[in-house]
Amino acid sequence: MYHAFISYSHAADGKLAPKLQQALERLAKPWYKLRNLNIFRDESTLSASPHLWDNITKALDESTYFVLLASPRSAASKWVKMEIEYWLEHKSIDTLIVVLTDGEIQWNYKENNYIDSKEGALPKLLADQFEQEPFYIDLRSANSQQDISLNNPIFKKEVLKVAAHIHGVTPKDLASAEVSTHKKMMRLRNTIVVALLLLLSFSVYKTIEAKNNFDTAEIQRKNAERQRDIALANNYISEAQREPTPSIALAYAK
Repeated sequence: MYHAFISYSHAADGKLAPKLQQALERLAKPWYKLRNLNIFRDESTLSASPHLWDNITKALDESTYFVLLASPRSAASKWVKMEIEYWLEHKSIDTLIVVLTDGEIQWNYKENNYIDSKEGALPKLLADQFEQEPFYIDLRSANSQQDISLNNPIFKKEVLKVAAHIHGVTPKDLASAEVSTHKKMMRLRNTIVVALLLLLSFSVYKTIEAKNNFDTAEIQRKNAERQRDIALANNYISEAQREPTPSIALAYAK
């Protein structure tokens, strides 16, 4: 099962789409989870298969939300149109999240519909689908920025809106959860660092202790050898002193 399906034009958002997927999966992610959201994106999820459309429709069926990266190029994309059409046939328009990456979304309040123009970012098949002006997240600025990650506060602010919608919470609550998760991660990291330092210190202490014990044992062994040599020397001297010395007279008699 997927929390969301990202539909986009590779030509327009081939760089942004994977960054958005990564940010959605990492935002407010607990340390013990691989990802906080399971996001489908064709290039990261689909395996090589001749049944491309069957795999895509299967992923659409298993997704809760449809994230459309809207741009004039995606509006003209055959695959994006097919994905939107399939979604509208099987899911509610309320589960479609629009993320504007290029072009414009202009709303005609009199006709209660968006204005179809050359710079329009929504495909024609979405005309008359919205009961009121659709809410969308504006990520057009991301295309002009080098850092497209959660380290970029501008990008993170907009990603937070998308993620909050998928999680079913307010951006404020998700931001609080992100701060709380970050603090927990910092505490966990600090605990691990302290534990590693303690283990390192203990290892160094035991190494020094073992070396000292070895040195002490070596000194004791050498002292024992020295005492043994002294004892042997004293023994030789004693034996030599006990042997009888021939008298001078006896020596002459011989």
